[in-house]
Amino acid sequence: MTKLPDFDTLKWLAEHKPDQLALLQTQLSDEAIASSRRNQAQLRSLVHNYHQQLDRCNSPYNRCQMAMYLMSEKLTTLSNVINEPSFIKEQKAEIIPFNGG
Repeated sequence: MTKLPDFDTLKWLAEHKPDQLALLQTQLSDEAIASSRRNQAQLRSLVHNYHQQLDRCNSPYNRCQMAMYLMSEKLTTLSNVINEPSFIKEQKAEIIPFNGG
């Protein structure tokens, strides 16, 4: 597995070679997903959604805020599942009939 560079190196990459930093992030994400024994499709979907959200940001600060928001949402959902298992069972979809014609 690729070793994560120290903070100063990551900062330098962010300031001088952001494309190389993005490539490192993709490589590390791919390696982490590949090492997972299950849920690889779910993890790839999560990373894809994460990148789509970050692509909408127009500044590094905004990207940081978005990343924190997305992580917070996932942790809140996980907390609800662990502390209130009935939370998942109570989620029901409303089925709307399609009257195409």
